[in-house]
Amino acid sequence: MGMRDFLRDIPYSLNGKHYGEIAERPMSSGVFYILGLVVLAFFIMCIFGIPSVINFGNYIEDQMSKIDKIQIDGRILMYDAIKIPEEDPYFVIDATNNSKKAESRKILITQEYFYWKPVVGEPKKVKMADWFRNKESRNVIASFIFLISLLVLPGFLFWLLVLLFLKYLLIVTLFAGIFFIVLDLTRYKISFKKMFNICAYAATLLIFIEVIFIPLGTDLLIPLFSIFWVQFYLVTLAIYLSLVILALIFAEYEGEGSHPRKKKREESEEEEEEEPPKKQEPDEIPVDEYGNRIKKNEEEFAWDGPVEKF
Repeated sequence: MGMRDFLRDIPYSLNGKHYGEIAERPMSSGVFYILGLVVLAFFIMCIFGIPSVINFGNYIEDQMSKIDKIQIDGRILMYDAIKIPEEDPYFVIDATNNSKKAESRKILITQEYFYWKPVVGEPKKVKMADWFRNKESRNVIASFIFLISLLVLPGFLFWLLVLLFLKYLLIVTLFAGIFFIVLDLTRYKISFKKMFNICAYAATLLIFIEVIFIPLGTDLLIPLFSIFWVQFYLVTLAIYLSLVILALIFAEYEGEGSHPRKKKREESEEEEEEEPPKKQEPDEIPVDEYGNRIKKNEEEFAWDGPVEKF
């Protein structure tokens, strides 16, 4: 499935007249369509989530301002300092008391003091018992946590994308199986491949709405229940089931009546049935190149000689 075909299929999935043709596609088409929808919706979600990422630093600072004091009674024994990264470190933890000033580019934590280097000026320090009370040191810690969050954000987004794809693939497979079993008990039987494609393409609004609402908050979608880690919402579930049922109705009529290949095949079959069989004229007798009559079988012992027509 190319990009042009995928973008064309998005409005097609909202038009029931196309489900007769969609149901006839291979099952892999439905799988790739789900993947494309998740990637596109995920990209839009990231755009809507940019303000949340920008405000995350202020959020960390506000939360850390609630901490008045952290007291650690245990002693940490180390034989060497922890440096992140190893060369030209940005962050250092040294409980050996070998470092008395900020030897890192930004932050140094010892058993007694918390050191940091401002953008301009000499390194500063504050006692470990007061590092959350000091507003400047608290801001440094918040900035460091924000930086770590930005570093792990790409990996987090990648695994979130994978989990979302697996989630909606599982939902489509689940409902395709349910509808397949229910319809198999009626006279409106349908193959699982067709049912899977219908459920996959009908999930367009389900995937777009739920994924885009992740940074905005999913409470507006009215959470219903969750199966393992798959959360179901009232709004999107109602939309999805309605679209699947409508798609089934259209696929039943469009697939039988207006599918181009099927309709052409049925018309050709009707023409063959209407065409009367050719009858051999009574005065036409099959003869060979010498004018002798051709025997139909060995039991015929009629005249073998030349045949003259009158």
